[in-house]
Amino acid sequence: CMRKLFVLRGAPAVGKTTWVKEKNLIPYTLSFDNIRMLFTSPIQTIYGKESTSQKANPVTWTYLFKILDERMKDGELTVIDAINDKEETLNAYVTLAKKHRYEVFLVDFTDIPAATAKYRNVNRTSRKRVPESTIEKLYHSFKTEKVPSEMKVIKPNELNSVFTKYRNLSKYKKVHHIGDIHGCYETMMESIMDNGGIKDDEFYIFLGDYVDRGIRSADVLTFMMEISKRDNVVVCEGNHEKWLWNWVQNEDDYIDEFRNYTLPDLITHGISKADVKEFCESLAENIFYNYKGKTVMACHGGLADIPNTPDKISAYQYIHGVGLYNDVEKISDTFKLKTPKKTYEVFGHRNPDYVSTKVNDRVFCLECGIDKGGNLRWLTLDDSGFSDKQYKNDQIRPDRCLESA
Repeated sequence: CMRKLFVLRGAPAVGKTTWVKEKNLIPYTLSFDNIRMLFTSPIQTIYGKESTSQKANPVTWTYLFKILDERMKDGELTVIDAINDKEETLNAYVTLAKKHRYEVFLVDFTDIPAATAKYRNVNRTSRKRVPESTIEKLYHSFKTEKVPSEMKVIKPNELNSVFTKYRNLSKYKKVHHIGDIHGCYETMMESIMDNGGIKDDEFYIFLGDYVDRGIRSADVLTFMMEISKRDNVVVCEGNHEKWLWNWVQNEDDYIDEFRNYTLPDLITHGISKADVKEFCESLAENIFYNYKGKTVMACHGGLADIPNTPDKISAYQYIHGVGLYNDVEKISDTFKLKTPKKTYEVFGHRNPDYVSTKVNDRVFCLECGIDKGGNLRWLTLDDSGFSDKQYKNDQIRPDRCLESA
């Protein structure tokens, strides 16, 4: 899962903000102190010193969670720099994480001794300094307030261990990439049978958009829910899977296509919300892998470069792609220019000019208007390199023939 929330937990002066800076996470961090300063300027104490008012704490928490909710809608990597001692607050993070399909990690700074925090606190500026009794109360709170079981507790030095890593797929005879299916069940099954079915010694990457526009979305979804449980199958998330998630969340927020065609099909076929929820939670925003000397990134929308830390790119950009919908050739040219040789990208989602599968030597586009009578594209990687196939779809809904993808 690329959707990751890191909740820092520790007393003032234990090094949380320093850690954020050292890990280059400032652009991804919601700092309680910084948000509070938007509501209240420094105040003066009876001793003429500069201090921080606690009056704005409630509104600060309210807005921190509002901002967090907005970030999570786009699948942004987010770090929370705050004390986070209360179980109630931690449970609120878990609730949002479930809503937006996030992994939530608690970065635990509470092992740093209270004596160390007190010593560092004395040497802070007066505005940041807190009473010593406050630090003592917080360390008591850390011991008595429970951490929710849904949170994965890590130490500050374990951050890199939970970031996305490249998979080594070299043990497989072939790696198949399959483009947008859009409810075109017959064409999907034809392509799978033409490639010998789903084999245990081959790997399959589906690039998203399984429902909407075609005539058999429920059948496609049923098939995808089943094969997504296999170890040799990765099912990437497309932009149309959002409506499935909204459905299982009981949010009445759909495009007309889903409301008028897909949803009635799911209901008619008795598709279980529980099964769809499990399926949506298993979706991958992307896959980065190595295969016999080649490095490949696959996702639904397409990027212009391989990120150094994949998790720092939002889920939204992996799913919708960078740039505009018609920037397929631009991002492909940029990718070839910026990435090393033997580095490749495969995506679907957009292809308004119907460029060929091989956009250039190292970028492949697998979207081809299947729902309008176009093709389902397959790209296969094996010992001899990349090869592609296309499967024509003849099962077209009348209203899709002239509509833009």
